[in-house]
Amino acid sequence: MLLLSLLITGCFTVIPAHKDVAEDCELWSREWELDLSESNVSLLHGSINCSEPECVLVVALSLVAIPVMSFIVSGSVVVVGNTVHWIEEQGSCEESMTQEAIHTLVQSAKSAGGVMIQSGNEFLKWLEQQSSLAAEKEEEGTRL
Repeated sequence: MLLLSLLITGCFTVIPAHKDVAEDCELWSREWELDLSESNVSLLHGSINCSEPECVLVVALSLVAIPVMSFIVSGSVVVVGNTVHWIEEQGSCEESMTQEAIHTLVQSAKSAGGVMIQSGNEFLKWLEQQSSLAAEKEEEGTRL
């Protein structure tokens, strides 16, 4: 019975972290933390009565294997959840390092004479302008 209760419970739990996010940055995902659950650790403090070597071996392996497996599974959930949260935050929040890097790149391109094109229609308009400018230069060249 004790072995079954040890096998069913895990020692690590995944909880949402409370982190203040900018008001203009509305995120669907949350940042996660891995927490050591005190209620599950208390099982380890109870007395275990085993007189047979097989029982001692199974209990000893359970005391090692369950926390390790719980850490691996719960830790994987935290890593995936935090990765999703970070990607969403970088794409949605104006104050993210990715958005700041994009803004810096756009400003440097504009200061060098570049043009920021945000849609296919803008790109087509820009191409038409470039072709009409090229046609005008060609006409001026033939007149001279």
